Amino acid sequence: MAQVAQVEDEEFVEEYKPDFSLKNKIGKDVSIGEILTTTNIKDAQGVINDSQKDFVKWIENDLRTLEGYFAEAYADADNALDAVVGIQKYAFSIKSQSGTFGYDLASAIAKSLYDFCENNYVVGDNKHILIIRKHLDTLNVIFKRKITGDGGNVGQQVYQALGKLITKFDHPDA
Repeated sequence: MAQVAQVEDEEFVEEYKPDFSLKNKIGKDVSIGEILTTTNIKDAQGVINDSQKDFVKWIENDLRTLEGYFAEAYADADNALDAVVGIQKYAFSIKSQSGTFGYDLASAIAKSLYDFCENNYVVGDNKHILIIRKHLDTLNVIFKRKITGDGGNVGQQVYQALGKLITKFDHPDA
C-alpha cells in the first residue's frame, strides 16, 4: 500500500476564526474607498517592487533547502517520507511566492511538485525520486534564467512533459 505525504489523523486539525483586529484598528466605519487611495496603492506597489529584489534571494535559499531534502530522499528512498514532506512544504512556499512575483511557470511547476508529493509519491519508489529530481531541475533552470510569465510554448511543453512523467510512473492500484 502507498504511503502518501499527507495528514491522515484529523484529530489534530485546529479551526481558526477570522481575525478582525485590523478592522478594529482602522475603524469599523472606514470605507474601502478611503483605504484604496491612489497614494496607498502606489505605496503598496513600491513595497512589492522592493520585495521582488529580495524574492530571488528567498528562492535561492528555498532551492538549497529543497536540494538538501532531495539528497536525503535520494540517499535512502525506503525512508524518504520525512524528506518528501519537507520538499512538499517548500514546493508550496515556492508556488505561492512565485505567482506573486510574476514567475507563473515556476508557480505551476512547484504546484505540480506539491501535488505529486501529496497524491502520488510512494515511499521506496526510485522512479518517484526521479520525478522529484526533474521538478527541482526545472525550478532551478527557471530561476537561474529568470524566466517570468508562463515560459511561452517551451514552458508549456516542459510542464506537460512533467505531467506525462508523473502519469507514466503512477501507481493507480496502490
